[in-house]
Amino acid sequence: MTTAPTPPAIAIADLLEYLDDGGLQFDGQPLPDAAAAELIRLQAELECLRKELEARKPLPWAPQFDAMAPGQEELAVQFCAEIAGPRGKPGCNPDPVRLLEMAEALYKAEADARPKET
Repeated sequence: MTTAPTPPAIAIADLLEYLDDGGLQFDGQPLPDAAAAELIRLQAELECLRKELEARKPLPWAPQFDAMAPGQEELAVQFCAEIAGPRGKPGCNPDPVRLLEMAEALYKAEADARPKET
């Protein structure tokens, strides 16, 4: 089982604050130190995961490159045939300039297919 790493600086700072404040309580009863330390560790881990999720939010629009637009699908088939070469003969790798041209064509096909904002 894999768990997200806990930032020790946050957990230790929170634990020291907890000890200075006289401890955490649940239903009016003080939590044992081990339970309070685990709660603080989990809160720190939750905060790290929230920041990670926030950083992974998608941009308002970004190319997906999943060949959803009909133009992209046609281009993908064309590029595969170009790379594979004629049937029964060995294919060839495209040069870097051609790869950039292919990527640009796919990008433009997706951008042209997206709904226009009003």
